[in-house]
Amino acid sequence: MVLWEALDALSHQLELCAVTAETQLVVLIDPALDNSQIIGIQAAVTRTGAHSIDVHITPGRCSGNKPLNAAISASDLIITTGSHTVTHLSTAVPTLHLHSVPPQLFAPHASLKRRVRAFAALVDDADTLVLSDSNGTSITVSLAGGTTRFDHGFIEPGQHRARFPAGWVMTTPSAGSVYGQLVLMPGDANLSGKRLINSPVVLYIANDHISSIEGDNPDADVLRALLEHVNKPTAYGVAGLSLGMNPGSVAPGLFDARLVDPVISQLLAGIVHLSFGENLVADRPCPQTITLALQSRDVHIDGLPVVRNGRLEGDFAPDVYEL
Repeated sequence: MVLWEALDALSHQLELCAVTAETQLVVLIDPALDNSQIIGIQAAVTRTGAHSIDVHITPGRCSGNKPLNAAISASDLIITTGSHTVTHLSTAVPTLHLHSVPPQLFAPHASLKRRVRAFAALVDDADTLVLSDSNGTSITVSLAGGTTRFDHGFIEPGQHRARFPAGWVMTTPSAGSVYGQLVLMPGDANLSGKRLINSPVVLYIANDHISSIEGDNPDADVLRALLEHVNKPTAYGVAGLSLGMNPGSVAPGLFDARLVDPVISQLLAGIVHLSFGENLVADRPCPQTITLALQSRDVHIDGLPVVRNGRLEGDFAPDVYEL
């Protein structure tokens, strides 16, 4: 059964991506999707009046598939689902990926695009980001030489790849840019360990790398084991820092299981992701990336408060119509 709220959310997402009756679509449907997801996508596309070709195909059969590539080349937009990604395709056609997340939980809104773009522009122009909290976290990131990327979830000129739901901004720092200490607290999450944090753990960071881990508990032990697993110094280096900006229908709470979900956790408003491992901007290749999700933190950009205790501030906060 398709929920009307889900259908409305997905239909509005396509509308905001300028899908109309004139649009030529190719929809790549992963056979692993459940039937209600497939029906919901098909119903939302039908609502737009777009000319659509549905292709039920596993990701492994896309590469070098001449009939598929011909259909894609003649289209205006590709919609991918499930395990499909644009990396399976040889195309410059705009692509919207639909995550397997109930769309009504993250109903789209044009204001999200404005806020994400504004925050990405702020980070691009700034010199310093500071992550802190009342428990002793204090990390300084020099933004000079780093890169910024974002996903607000909408296809538009200059933004030919998007995912739904989305709403995050990430900075990847250059070499020699990060120092300080991170205090992991109960309610944070170790995405790579697929677990919520239950006991405090302190990470000391010097010259971009974790120099020591303080904590005599299972959370600290799991983190040490993950970092040691690949036996490479680059595993300890900072890979990136991202901020979620999507309010969704439910605000993050203490011991929120959604923080362990790699898709939802990244986009939740006010949640900070700090990752360790591969950072090609700093010329530090690594076969793994370990990500920590942090809630109830403060973020300042060149002294401007953009997050206070896990809540987006000022122009970066969701407006009343998004909630």
